[in-house]
Amino acid sequence: MKLVEIFDIVKTHGIKGQMVVKSLVNLNHEDLMEKNIVINLGLKKEVLKVKNIKPFKDKYIIKFYDYNNINDVQVFLNKIIEIDSDSIKHHPILLKSFANYTLIIEGNNYSIEKVFNNNAHDIVAFEYQDRNLMIPLVDEFVVVDNKNLTITIKDIAKWL
Repeated sequence: MKLVEIFDIVKTHGIKGQMVVKSLVNLNHEDLMEKNIVINLGLKKEVLKVKNIKPFKDKYIIKFYDYNNINDVQVFLNKIIEIDSDSIKHHPILLKSFANYTLIIEGNNYSIEKVFNNNAHDIVAFEYQDRNLMIPLVDEFVVVDNKNLTITIKDIAKWL
């Protein structure tokens, strides 16, 4: 079993045991419904089953079976949620891992300033010709080469 970190637990939400989590990966949250996840509590790991997960601003609200009270989930605050990568359809890519990628525009290399998720797509932010640009990481606009750690912008003129 290969565990992958997918969420950082930020805070509780309401009084019924829900928690607000920040995504660490570009993963479709619906893939997590009814899945077992792991919360690392230091000396032990707690296995929980996802009852519900839904978008909430730039984060998600997650609810687990058997946890129905805010006091029951306090122990999970500021912990990391992990999942067995074999239990989900698509292997998640860590958002922070794009920092090691090189951005290629018209054959020239550029540095990636930031990668973030807007709940629809991962977005790459960078400086190009004294402009700050942001482009969604979707096939229509970019080619992501995970083997060579590059992101190639297909047609920069569309964004200028």
